Amino acid sequence: MKATVNRKELLYAINRVKDAVSQKPTLPILSYFLLDMAKSKITLSACNLEVTATTSCEAKIDSVGKICLLAKPFEAILRTSQDKEVVILVTTNKEKVTSAKLICGFISTEIEHAKAEDYPSISQATGKPLTIRGFSDALGIVDYAIAKDECRPVLTGVALEKDKGIYNLIAADGFRLASTNVKGRGTLEKTIIIPALAVRMIRKNMENAIIRLSVSDNFTQVTVVDNDTTLTFNSIEGTYPNWKQLIPKKVKSISYNKSEIERALKAIMSISGKPNHIRLQSRAGEMNIYTLVDDKKTSTKISCTGCCRIAFNPKYLRDVISKVGDTVSMKFSTGESPALFREANSFHLLMPVMASWDK
Repeated sequence: MKATVNRKELLYAINRVKDAVSQKPTLPILSYFLLDMAKSKITLSACNLEVTATTSCEAKIDSVGKICLLAKPFEAILRTSQDKEVVILVTTNKEKVTSAKLICGFISTEIEHAKAEDYPSISQATGKPLTIRGFSDALGIVDYAIAKDECRPVLTGVALEKDKGIYNLIAADGFRLASTNVKGRGTLEKTIIIPALAVRMIRKNMENAIIRLSVSDNFTQVTVVDNDTTLTFNSIEGTYPNWKQLIPKKVKSISYNKSEIERALKAIMSISGKPNHIRLQSRAGEMNIYTLVDDKKTSTKISCTGCCRIAFNPKYLRDVISKVGDTVSMKFSTGESPALFREANSFHLLMPVMASWDK
């Protein structure tokens, strides 16, 4: 096998799939890229048994074939070289011993390799395509609320569901919930839950994604396609919680300027360190924002309309505020119930925390 390829184009392809390389592989082969050299291009694949990513780049193929190359040194060598083109050369001697070389200008180095037959099979969903406009951007609105704790696996991804002709994307971690809706075409018979890794890879590499679904009796396989890049993964198993019941019905409303509260939060947190919670207490058009750390009070004030007395985790509050417009509109029933923040086709719920209050 022999292929000549532009080094930068090959690195670009690697960057689109490398996040799917297993960092702690249960199988050694998962530390490798699979290279398929044929039809004037190199098709590059990475897999960790949960997510499989495939992309391609143009190349001059003198002899076709497949080979697995160890991912980290392969990428490192390409980044070290300054040459425009790279030659990948795979040969087998009379004793049927195979060697793989990278040739970059005057540099030639062997690289660890494995048989392509040992690599997991690459499959794709075969269902009818479901096309969603702005899918990557929509994921970026809600992905901050994906749960990091794996004690509830269904919360470690983004749920995608169809509701009356629109598609909802939902993420929640027990403290925050984010939802947005987008337009699309196609049928979605059941909710799928996109794993966090797949969400990150779609956000990083796929600006114009087309989703293809294949549903079997016990799992949902999903393939996302954007130009020459394909991402395939299994939906997280389980039933997503009934998130709509968390939306407060009878609410009070308060609004304040986004830039003002962002400056206030930044100032308080830089002075007081990392407080567990921050209090928002307003009356007569003025909001007092303060925190207590070791009985030391740090406070500031901003203008507002409406009244409230509610406390939040400051990091979570900043995350939510970053997703809304110039004027923050916050709705809530009580200081112990979720606060609702709306922005265009999206909304965000934030659970308050218990706190003592100034009289």
